[in-house]
Amino acid sequence: MLSSSDRSKLKSKVGRLKSLLIEKFTDYANTRYYLQISEEKRKKELFENHPIGYHEWEQIEKKLATTGMSVKEYIFERSYTYLNRTFFLMRLEILGIQKYPVFHGMKESNGWKEFKLFCPNLCQDADEGFLFLTRQVSDYYARELPGLFLDDSADRAFGIPRELIYELFLQWNDPELSSIFLDDTTAGWIYQYWNDPDREAINERVKDKGKILGKEIASATQLFTERYMVEWLIQNSVGNLWFAICKKNQWNTNAIQVLGELKERRKAHNQKIAKKVISEDTALLIETEEEEYWKYFLERELSEEEIQNVIGSIREIKLLDPACGSGHFLLYAFYFLFYLYKEEDRILKSIHPSYVEASDAEIAKSILENNLHGVDLDPRAIQIAVASLYTTARRFGELQLNHLNLVATRPSIGSHTSEEELNHFKDLFCESLNVPRNVADSLIELLGTSDVLGSLLQIRTEIRNQVAGLELYFQDAEGNIFSKLEEFLKDHDLGNDLGVFTLGTQLSRGLRLIRILDSKYDVVVANPPYLSNSKVEESASGIFVNGASELYESFIYAFKDRLKDSGHFALLTAHNFLFIEKFFNLRKYLLENFTLDSLVQLGVWTFKEISQPGALGFACFILRNEKSNKDSLFFRIGSGNFRKDPYVKEPFLLNQPQKRLYHFDQRKFADIEGSPMIYWWTENFRKWYLQAEKVGELGEVMNGMSTTNNERFLLKHWECKNSDISLYLQESKNDIENEKKFVPIIDGSKYSIFLESLSSVIRWRNKGLEIKSFIVSRYGNYGKRIYSEENYFNQGISFNLIGASNLVFRLRKFKSIFLNSAPSIFNHKGSEIIPSLQSKIQVFIANSINPTINNTSGDIKNLPIPNVIHSKDFVEKARVLSQEEFSIDETNIEYEYEG
Repeated sequence: MLSSSDRSKLKSKVGRLKSLLIEKFTDYANTRYYLQISEEKRKKELFENHPIGYHEWEQIEKKLATTGMSVKEYIFERSYTYLNRTFFLMRLEILGIQKYPVFHGMKESNGWKEFKLFCPNLCQDADEGFLFLTRQVSDYYARELPGLFLDDSADRAFGIPRELIYELFLQWNDPELSSIFLDDTTAGWIYQYWNDPDREAINERVKDKGKILGKEIASATQLFTERYMVEWLIQNSVGNLWFAICKKNQWNTNAIQVLGELKERRKAHNQKIAKKVISEDTALLIETEEEEYWKYFLERELSEEEIQNVIGSIREIKLLDPACGSGHFLLYAFYFLFYLYKEEDRILKSIHPSYVEASDAEIAKSILENNLHGVDLDPRAIQIAVASLYTTARRFGELQLNHLNLVATRPSIGSHTSEEELNHFKDLFCESLNVPRNVADSLIELLGTSDVLGSLLQIRTEIRNQVAGLELYFQDAEGNIFSKLEEFLKDHDLGNDLGVFTLGTQLSRGLRLIRILDSKYDVVVANPPYLSNSKVEESASGIFVNGASELYESFIYAFKDRLKDSGHFALLTAHNFLFIEKFFNLRKYLLENFTLDSLVQLGVWTFKEISQPGALGFACFILRNEKSNKDSLFFRIGSGNFRKDPYVKEPFLLNQPQKRLYHFDQRKFADIEGSPMIYWWTENFRKWYLQAEKVGELGEVMNGMSTTNNERFLLKHWECKNSDISLYLQESKNDIENEKKFVPIIDGSKYSIFLESLSSVIRWRNKGLEIKSFIVSRYGNYGKRIYSEENYFNQGISFNLIGASNLVFRLRKFKSIFLNSAPSIFNHKGSEIIPSLQSKIQVFIANSINPTINNTSGDIKNLPIPNVIHSKDFVEKARVLSQEEFSIDETNIEYEYEG
């Protein structure tokens, strides 16, 4: 793993190289192809003064016209490709895959010295021969990695300035970066650091109420998953699958012994923590390579259905990452599967002495060709993922790969197909299948959205929807339509996804995509994009399915059907779905359709790269595609409290301290209204809570009004005349005077405990006619912003909308309106419940129900009302104390000066 110091150096280096590449390529293009003059004049000047440049530009123009790229976008693509190309050329040499180093060490390398000895004339230019060497070595690896190393005719024509290629290798040879080439994750960090400025710019625009465009989704949501998260998810999904295989075949795996030794050492380690010999964040020592593969594994009992449904061999596993990015999950899965292949061979050899174990190269080839699958929006990410997997696998020998199961969904499928070809296909499609034209139109239109939908592209679902309206035998019609679509894609989609190669029989990109998305998997693992529906332009809102408000919800809904029976769904997402009211439907769907095997609540400080680190918590969890009555296993590292959650998570995951582990039956979550997933309460406390009377049973919790322009309509009471305020104590029988300009308003900006005096007033002459007219002018109906008007001026109990850790309830002293920042409880017991609400237990419960900064009305309804003896006495005492406090406050409207 890269250290934080290495990451910092790498980030700085990538930033400098990105600027250098774009600047030098831009200057080079402007100078070589006269880009700063008009197109007509440019061609004439090129033809007369630079005929080679003229013919080069013809090739480049054709490519730009075909791909739809601008010159700026083409330069950006060339810059990114050369950054990756030069990095991987260095990595291939440092790993020993390329046997004759010329780039690592440059002029000090034996390879370059030998090259100069035999080809001195090629070393006389500014690049010292490194441009020639780059082309030669790139051409060699282009056979297996064309997306990274193969240049088409336009790319060849465009080339790269000699001094730029030399500078790139010089920068990569920085001694401070020497260790990064050995780490499998470095390329992924390069991808992230390249994208960071774009992501940050998009975040800033969204803060100003801008919208994310469909083509920006990949850049806006790209976050590199930390290695420990990857390991936890793979070990607890693929690991359980391996134990089920062993159980099914009655195999004795070494993993049982490894876990037993870890368990004993963990027990002794945690005893030292309990005795305060070492601190809780002291990591358990991992002693062997085999322990590395099981260090985060949480042991659980396998179900009979799980054992019955499991594949017969680890060689049959199909694993998909539907948002694979630079391939971090796939890389670790490769290593883990390599280890399990070896373990399976060892077991089979012990059972059958004549069994022939596979070579390392054969295992690596089998994993890449048969087990690992990945999809991503961004072809640059696929470029990195493929190159990373290839260089990792090549460490085990020559592979002779036939195909890889990775694909980018950009550019959109069929985008390189002419209108004439599309119409011809539609005619043949409809004629051969005897289906209406709209069926073909709908399917082709859906394929054209692959650049936005990515792996959420649901071809089979669309076919089923179309077939449902036809009088055709369902299965035959569905199969025939799918086959025709495959035929079209095989012949017509020529999109280059910058990574996946063809040696003989490799299918086209579009066909590969729909087959990957139509298959079923033993394990689906992902860190799906975190993106809210409200932040995306309307034209891209189709990525949110089943009413999802967050993009990660769409992935959960979409890939349920892509799992085999008892298949594992391993996910890293924001943890807000566990509690927040708006995710009730998602919780209901998960609990009704999956078994939640295990979940680790990481808390905040999980990703420091997000726009508001410390504000959003995350969780890793494993869902199993079956229903089981066994308890789920929960691991609580963080709660969502930015003051208390630890920055470093790995030691807790390694140590597995008992006080952070919980067993809970997922069916019991439904006992609490809204099904918040509270798993850490003791059984006695939980029983007391369920039996207690709740706020929602005593009355209503109402949201207040929104003026939509507080600066215009709200004032402090001292900013206006007392005579202009309709001011009556709550106990008064007098009604509010409509002709007065102002009435008291309760807001959430400043509040007191137990009793709210007068702080602000609102313009409310003639029952708020001015405000209502203003809202109507903007929204058409004032009811969209003025809520609960029937409860205005009634006695209620307000609470603060923001600040769950500082939850405060208070009665009104004066007849008042209340804002949306101060929602209120209206109940038949009135002030009697204030002592119960203000008890410390409510803060604990509120933070359990919803550990975010907001206190929603739905959460407050679920608060219990403990019996408080002499509650009326407490209320009266609080009233007296509050009055004493108000009397010495000069801002109090009732303050009287002495003297």
